[in-house]
Amino acid sequence: MSDVDEALVELLTPLVRRLVQDELAKEPTRRGWVSPKKAAEILGLPVATVYQRAQRGKLPSRHVGRNLYIDLDALDATLGGTST
Repeated sequence: MSDVDEALVELLTPLVRRLVQDELAKEPTRRGWVSPKKAAEILGLPVATVYQRAQRGKLPSRHVGRNLYIDLDALDATLGGTST
């Protein structure tokens, strides 16, 4: 890598890190317990697939009354990263 490339990377790294953190902060409902519809949006899956995977135990979920909620924090831990 040339000196110009290294200087550019050094200048851009903090900016990119700050921009990513700002974008993540805009979605406070992104983590924790979410509806199957919201989980489908985050995971890029059809809602029916989210229900099927929850029923099969492939997605960490819990019923509260008649409502189903998906635990994205547990899913992140299972995947070893983020569910984006």
